[in-house]
Amino acid sequence: MKLINLMFLFLSKPCALEAFKGGHDPMFGFIQPNNVLDIFQRWMVQHSVLYADLSTTWRRFQIFKTNVQRAFELNEKHGGLTTFGLTQFADLTPQEFLKSQMIPGIAKLFNASSQRIFPRSRKSRTQLVSEIDWTKKGVVPPVRNQGKVGTCYIFSTLDMISSRWAMKGNPAVNLSVEQVADCLAVAPDLFSDSLACGINGGLPYAVFRYIKKVGGVTTEEMYPYCVGSGTCKPCAPPGYDPEMCERYPLNDCDKADSCPAKLDTSQFVQGLMVNTWTDVMPEEETIAHVLETEGPLTCAVDASDLQLYKSGILVPDRCRPYDLNHACLLVGYGVDRNVSYWKVKNSWGRQFGEDGYYRIARGIGACGIHRYVSTVTLE
Repeated sequence: MKLINLMFLFLSKPCALEAFKGGHDPMFGFIQPNNVLDIFQRWMVQHSVLYADLSTTWRRFQIFKTNVQRAFELNEKHGGLTTFGLTQFADLTPQEFLKSQMIPGIAKLFNASSQRIFPRSRKSRTQLVSEIDWTKKGVVPPVRNQGKVGTCYIFSTLDMISSRWAMKGNPAVNLSVEQVADCLAVAPDLFSDSLACGINGGLPYAVFRYIKKVGGVTTEEMYPYCVGSGTCKPCAPPGYDPEMCERYPLNDCDKADSCPAKLDTSQFVQGLMVNTWTDVMPEEETIAHVLETEGPLTCAVDASDLQLYKSGILVPDRCRPYDLNHACLLVGYGVDRNVSYWKVKNSWGRQFGEDGYYRIARGIGACGIHRYVSTVTLE
């Protein structure tokens, strides 16, 4: 869209630049009533956003303004502990954000915790170290971007496996999310711990079982991620159940982009094999102990509060501990300004949060982060 058309749109709407409270966004500086349009235009350039028509642009600008106001209110409420601002999701409503980034319909499976059997509590008999950050030990793979599909559970699970692989003295490697997304679909029953719906979401246990069953996983280099950016259109994985998983979102799929055509087991990482996996007791002290002694862990959260998150320690605002909808990787914990936190790796690219990571309050069950944590061992 040409700038002149965008300018015409807003100049023709005299109410477009209604008053905002003055405020500061770490990306764009002070936002005042006379420069919200400029902020929006710069945001569009930064995130390579191009809308289909003027009507869509106008509608997105209205949402953008609402999110500017919302960020101001959140910053005031959190008093500097957390910073909120204009993220890549600033033109989405909260409902659109959840639909575009979360696992659709999978919360009912994350939340079937009454059906899960936990091992005995593994609280440490010795005092926990005050801080641990596995990213500083060179075992956590780089942050990647899942795009607008529900593959977070694959990213978090493969990143945990990759971390364990590096901790055994092997070269760090990005494992192929696309392989698992293209090839894995399991839809047994409502309370199974191994349900997977390809790009429509799933649970970590399904990824563990898949890798053990097929004998391994290849690298990102050999089987690159493409479905999140829309540069490929794989067909639904074998066994995909639309009743459990919802309709497969890709129309006019290409068999050449699909698992049977692309999977080559001879390219699996030599020697990398899943052995056992288990849930971690949903007690934050136990989780911290396992994180310290075993390495990064998969977890699940209600990510509602992450839409405008920029930095700092997130204290729950709207998120609910019993509405889990997003999988991430726990990589550390610590204390900042007398507030205990978890450090979490996300899969929304490095432009999100603190270089692709976020910190969230520890010890209060924030956003349900303690409720679905898993660990794995390799052969």
